[in-house]
Amino acid sequence: MLKRYLRFFAFAILAIFSLVFVSCGDDDDNSDATQNGTQFEIDGKSYKLSSNQVGVIWIEPPFGSTIQFSTGKHDMFDSGEIYTFGFPAWDGKDYCEPKVGMDLTKLEMKLNGEVINSFTLTDDDDIECDYVSGSLVITAVDKSKETMTLKFTKLKMSNGHISHTFNGTIKLPFSIL
Repeated sequence: MLKRYLRFFAFAILAIFSLVFVSCGDDDDNSDATQNGTQFEIDGKSYKLSSNQVGVIWIEPPFGSTIQFSTGKHDMFDSGEIYTFGFPAWDGKDYCEPKVGMDLTKLEMKLNGEVINSFTLTDDDDIECDYVSGSLVITAVDKSKETMTLKFTKLKMSNGHISHTFNGTIKLPFSIL
């Protein structure tokens, strides 16, 4: 129950901030990720994602942090498939700031020695999946421009019935709460 509440809260915050990111974003951004999109693979299918595809919300405990992106144009007419990753901002003992080289799949939150929240995925069909293998590593953090670059390397998420595999790099807006 607590896990579902934390995910819902993180998702609600991300939804609010994603509207702010998109509506208040700088239209003059000349980065390659914005102009040309980033080649990204989901379940073996290539997508051209742009940097305005929602974002990363890094939340101090006790709530979980969130990464969300979409394969569509991210407007009310074509949002495409939406993928939401949830993870704690903990290294197993203490709160941690986002830093280059950090593998988000390795972060976990423990309460009385029991893991109560780990790296998860909710896909566009609201199907929840857990981490199986691969990595999701922060390759760049620019706090002045409020962007984070993430590298997905054969990241496999599954619930036993359905699985998703992610490959590629994406630069997203991000905020620390």
